Amino acid sequence: MESCPVCAGEARVDLRLDAAYIRARLARELGAAVPPDVAIGDYALRRCGACDLVFADPMRAGDAAFYRWVTAVPH
Repeated sequence: MESCPVCAGEARVDLRLDAAYIRARLARELGAAVPPDVAIGDYALRRCGACDLVFADPMRAGDAAFYRWVTAVPH
């Protein structure tokens, strides 16, 4: 069980998102295939039982390849 980054309360998994789903969803939403060099990992969305914050686990930013790709996609 992970702790909430805001209040340290107990945070349970609300939803699990695997890398394949995230990759497909990004491609669909942005209208461009995600390049193979863009690192996409599995995530869980957790909800704090004390303050109701929803947060990604793990909390990590995209890598340089991700930001190069996403900023080059016409929106």
